[in-house]
Amino acid sequence: MSADISLRLSVPTSVNARLAHTLFGTPATDAPPTPATPSLSFTPISFDRSTFLQSDFSPEQFLADRRHIALDRLKSELQHALRDLKNELVELINQDYADFISLSTQLVGVDKMIADLNRPLDKIKGEVQSVREAMTNVISSLEAKLEKRASIRDKKIEGDGKLIERVAIEFNQLQFLVSRGGNLPFVANIEWRIARVKDTLTTNLARALKQSYIAVMTKPEDIAAAASLTQFLRTYVLIDKIKEAGEVFKKAVLLPFIDKSAEFNPTSFPTVPGHKAVPLDDMYSKILVFARNDCAKVLEIADIAFRGTPYNLLSDAIWEPVTTALVKRIPSIFSPGIPEVFHKNYTATLHFVSEFEQICRTKKQLMELRNQPSYIEFMKRWQLAIYFQIRFKEIATDFEDATAALVDYSGNVAIDDGMIARKRIVSQVHAPTSTVQGSYSTQARF
Repeated sequence: MSADISLRLSVPTSVNARLAHTLFGTPATDAPPTPATPSLSFTPISFDRSTFLQSDFSPEQFLADRRHIALDRLKSELQHALRDLKNELVELINQDYADFISLSTQLVGVDKMIADLNRPLDKIKGEVQSVREAMTNVISSLEAKLEKRASIRDKKIEGDGKLIERVAIEFNQLQFLVSRGGNLPFVANIEWRIARVKDTLTTNLARALKQSYIAVMTKPEDIAAAASLTQFLRTYVLIDKIKEAGEVFKKAVLLPFIDKSAEFNPTSFPTVPGHKAVPLDDMYSKILVFARNDCAKVLEIADIAFRGTPYNLLSDAIWEPVTTALVKRIPSIFSPGIPEVFHKNYTATLHFVSEFEQICRTKKQLMELRNQPSYIEFMKRWQLAIYFQIRFKEIATDFEDATAALVDYSGNVAIDDGMIARKRIVSQVHAPTSTVQGSYSTQARF
């Protein structure tokens, strides 16, 4: 008890006065707060203090439940309860006041710690500033080289290829620095410049790659054109835009071939058995010649450039658009309504698929082709179940007709060496009605 009294005496009275004025609105005085003793505490009769702690407490309901109590008495009890709460709060403050006062002594040395933190922070700030300057220099260098690229765009393809490859390398370096910069504010401020550099690089690279594709397709023996194509494809691999290289091949080489081929016209295919129109075999043969011979050099270069990547030019840029064009432009070849025509189309397709798979240079390419979604979807388009149902119906009908023809109209069956002979019709033009009815009854018993 003496320790508690000494602790309270050590607390400045002005502080307690100001604290009481702030909490309870009482006048600020220099007199220390006098905590209530247990003997002087007031216990209200008309209510319990726990009533105010309920979550659904309502002042209106509280007063309505105590209408039988005089307002003066209820007011007096509430004032006594409030006074007790204030005294208990002051006691709680005095209990922890020593810890509050000692907190200031524990903060000694914080300024030194902050100063120690400033040194590594200043170092990091300097490094970030250096990275920022380096990125600014790289961007300025890229813009200068792109302007130079625009001035020499009419030069030889191989010269353009070397320049674009250099720009791609610089662009990769820029992306690396951006990734290291993270979410720094100045990185966000230059994103539009980086996007413009990327768009300019992609546009120029696509134009040069298209020219290289056409040059190699026109003259496969041209060493310079092959070297330029190899360089451009390596650049696409370098900037991780392999699929875009395949899209350029589709637009520059494959789609013009499909558009110029008359065999992709639906009117060129037979709709009745024995039609003399151009069969599906001719179109498949031209596609195989195009893929095996015309695109041989491009596929060879692409296999080397795309080695180690999941992209396959044969399956992704040739097979997929060709089968898509077949499905969209000639859907009649998949119809089993005419079984003879469907059988010819399906047989020709199986031969085409087998020959196309032989163009694959490795087993890995073959598995990639067979796992292509377009490959699986193309094979599912052939409605074999419906075709077999139609064929089964035809066979069953012929069998039923042949079986019915083995029994003559008199109900007798001709037997010849253990085999049922051809039907034997008993000709009785003027037979009585009873005889005919007897014949049908005999046939029914048979």
